[in-house]
Amino acid sequence: GMRLVWSTNKQPVYGSFVLIRDRHRDLHAREYRQGPAPGQWIGAALHSAYRSIHSTEDGCRIVAVAKYAELP
Repeated sequence: GMRLVWSTNKQPVYGSFVLIRDRHRDLHAREYRQGPAPGQWIGAALHSAYRSIHSTEDGCRIVAVAKYAELP
């Protein structure tokens, strides 16, 4: 099995699982995707019950990137 560990040092690449803090300081786990313009990104929701988050939204930022490690 594998475990997910959040890294604040790792840079996201498209397809990464990221943790995003919004303007209300809430955290959201999303898939990091390319945005509509250069330098923009989208935190895509993996389920339709949740909304995607765009880098252009006021105050949102990526705070961590998932990395995976084997279970001991």
